[in-house]
Amino acid sequence: MPLHDLGKVECRDIRECDREIVLEIMRECWGESENRLLLFALTRPPSLLLLALASSALRFLLASSAAALLLPLLLAAALLKLALVSFRRPASSSSSSDALLVASLSTGEVCGVLGLAPPWGTESCCAEVTCLAVSRFRRRGGVGSALLQGAEARAKDAGCQQVLARLRTTDRGALALFRGRGYRSVGDGGTEGVEETRGGAGCCWGVPVVQLCRGATVEYIKEL
Repeated sequence: MPLHDLGKVECRDIRECDREIVLEIMRECWGESENRLLLFALTRPPSLLLLALASSALRFLLASSAAALLLPLLLAAALLKLALVSFRRPASSSSSSDALLVASLSTGEVCGVLGLAPPWGTESCCAEVTCLAVSRFRRRGGVGSALLQGAEARAKDAGCQQVLARLRTTDRGALALFRGRGYRSVGDGGTEGVEETRGGAGCCWGVPVVQLCRGATVEYIKEL
């Protein structure tokens, strides 16, 4: 996909007519991100040890070695998928103070969305990027950069001095995008706890995933 001229990518507030396509873009990106995080969780040493123990135990009960190997893996993947879905933050649950910006091409096509949570009416001077999603066929074309540029301008106009983003280390494209925009890592922030998810209702399923995937999230920040 050729790079788009940032001047031809309009970054604007979401409109009512955009909501369906925006939700579709977010669902698509969430699914891809969850699959990468699931793979990360299953390849952690504690997970591999538990899977090996379960497989060894099942070999005494099952005649097939292949079934004893695959059954714990499939069960673990299913449970982790349920856990990830249980504390996923729905787009409709965003706080009323959050701004949803969309990227629109000159053709009118909406191809990206960014959630920004500026600290309106608070003493904080740091805005937060709560989500960033770009349509699969418009990635690596400057859309994400245009959204970040628009969000930074919005945050600066609101009096913010910094923009913060919590990124998964499994999302290498997002990490490269933020680094390219001048963001710097402030160290391993750890995976967000259920109670820290803005507007989302967590449940007990999320707790082991948060513990298992500790270290899968890093904080990036930029001075405005």
